[in-house]
Amino acid sequence: MRKIKFRAKASVNDMHLNIKMGDWVFGCYLESDHNVPSILLEAGEQIEIDQNTLGQFIGIEDINGMEIYEGDIFETEVCLSPDGISADQENFHWITVNCKIEFDNGSFFGRWGIFNYESASGKWTFNKKGKMDLNRRIKVIKEAA
Repeated sequence: MRKIKFRAKASVNDMHLNIKMGDWVFGCYLESDHNVPSILLEAGEQIEIDQNTLGQFIGIEDINGMEIYEGDIFETEVCLSPDGISADQENFHWITVNCKIEFDNGSFFGRWGIFNYESASGKWTFNKKGKMDLNRRIKVIKEAA
């Protein structure tokens, strides 16, 4: 069974838990009747969080064993054709692209944006956004802010 957990930055200092405001905390997401978002830590302690930094663990790790969370930026290699991303790898170009982990319609995916690529055979512009398969070898390069 996939482990459901969340990550967010603490919005308060907690000397008892040795957590400073802005530290990442991990656990179950809670929202009380008083509209105070918090994370329930494994030890049973609860700490208030900045809800803008909240991200869910997507259930996989990158090539270095780092857990990947919603909002993280990762890099991966894609094979390009003049018409876009291609599964056919013969006579095409491999480039590295950065993607952001997003959640939509019940699943996590990597979103890549507009980019330009220039090769000996010409300059290609990809002016539409697309979704990236997360079964590729990916490497987290920036945690969500």
